[in-house]
Amino acid sequence: MKILYIEDHELDRQRLEEAVHQQSIRTGERPMILRSIGHPDELFATLDEHFDLVLADVMFPDSQGKNQDRLSDIIKSVKDWSNKNKLGRSVPIIAYTSAGRDILKSCLARRDDLYDIWDKSTASADYVTWRFEQLSLELSRARPDSLLQRLIRTMPSGSRWHTHVVAMTQEYGKGWTEMDQVNRAGTIIQLIGAELGCLDSTQRWWNLMFKWDPLSRAVSNKSRGHARHVINVFWLGYHILHQPLLKQFWTESFDKLLSERQGMHPVKDSVPLEAFSDTWFYAGLFHDVAGCGEKFFAAYTAMTELASNLHILSPFPTKVPEDHTIKENRLLSRITGEANILSTKLFMQLPEATKRAIEHEWQSGLAKGKPDHGVLAALEIVQSTTEKGQQCYTREAARAMIVHNLVSTIKGQVNIGVTWQDEPIASLLLLCDQLQTWDRERGDDLQIDDPTPTQAELLYLEVVNGDAKPIIKIGIHYVGARILTQSNAMFDRAFQKLEDVLQRFPLSSINKITGEWPFQFEARFWLNGKPLQTTIFKA
Repeated sequence: MKILYIEDHELDRQRLEEAVHQQSIRTGERPMILRSIGHPDELFATLDEHFDLVLADVMFPDSQGKNQDRLSDIIKSVKDWSNKNKLGRSVPIIAYTSAGRDILKSCLARRDDLYDIWDKSTASADYVTWRFEQLSLELSRARPDSLLQRLIRTMPSGSRWHTHVVAMTQEYGKGWTEMDQVNRAGTIIQLIGAELGCLDSTQRWWNLMFKWDPLSRAVSNKSRGHARHVINVFWLGYHILHQPLLKQFWTESFDKLLSERQGMHPVKDSVPLEAFSDTWFYAGLFHDVAGCGEKFFAAYTAMTELASNLHILSPFPTKVPEDHTIKENRLLSRITGEANILSTKLFMQLPEATKRAIEHEWQSGLAKGKPDHGVLAALEIVQSTTEKGQQCYTREAARAMIVHNLVSTIKGQVNIGVTWQDEPIASLLLLCDQLQTWDRERGDDLQIDDPTPTQAELLYLEVVNGDAKPIIKIGIHYVGARILTQSNAMFDRAFQKLEDVLQRFPLSSINKITGEWPFQFEARFWLNGKPLQTTIFKA
């Protein structure tokens, strides 16, 4: 958490800076960062994308040394800066003053523009740092994805349609509900699709994502928002893709694809990062587009079971056919049969180890009437693309889509033939899809007696130069329900369950990316501020 403190008294600044420093030592890898300035006139020039909170004194001396109430000026500066940078929402402000009851009363009159009001005469520096810790959880619950959005907006460069990616974060940030966020981001996604020459398909695909989300929640109380998930997966992969320290790897990878993949002649002169950006547009945003296809019969079953309770509709079929009767169900047979025929050609393009590892899982899903949504998504984008250059990119994206979900169903450390050298986009999708858990809460309380946290925040994402190769560090902070702060037994139960989940997803799935990694990778996890034992480390 990064806080900007506006205070004209140097001793007050020093006290709070020292208290925050000591708190950061105690919290280890979840430090708070406090930056102080001495006057409101410095505020506009000092603010940047990475501040989560402004803590402001109210009274400041004018040129004659007379104290003046500058809180309104501070509020205006923060609003003006937020509007200039198209954040959609202003940076939260806390008034922090010891100027007496009348000034506190005047602060209260401006409460609509403030996050909180603290009395400095009673709120010590240690108290303030403790409140910062609590506020970090509160802000995480409200804006769990804000860090990644800030990272995208502060990237020095990106693809040829980078301005649209930045606009995605801005429009998304303006939304006050999940559906509003998804809808706003979708308008920008369609602009990218238009630049790639696939506007009609992009509109149709995003409409599928948008409409399926509420239905998927109705089908299963474990289902979370897939549209917000794919947006954040896309941003995460896009940020990694355009790191200057990794440019050489992506350049060499594209040269390798040109020499080894069939039918790549239409893009032989493409700029490597542009080619991978176009590929990532499809893989990152639309790998879950066919969720409605996989869950079609689950939705059908849920609806028929409900409808069967209406006596006026009895008798009513309530079950999807079991394995041995699937061929007798005409609609189910048509969906699974056509998908199987189309997938055969797609699977033939995969490495033998990949095909061998996933084909059994795919056939098993078909037999149960649950065709894997990753394979269906791959078939969809390949079948829908007509422009020769973009066909090269959708074929590469399809390879990633095929493995991204099926890999989690394969038990044990099986070689699935996915390496960064041979399958760079599949590796990137597998990494980002397995890690992305922030901003995916359901927004309801259907998980009865289940302490598993359904909300998380991206704590940090850093790409730095290492001794032998670049290092990517990522921290994910799981934010448990408020009841976890009130019950030690419930917290311990949630803590252990989260450890078990992380061992299965993402650790076991990411471990299926074999071979040498082009960067050193470190992922760490926390629950309500307490570090979990599970870590992911790749040298």
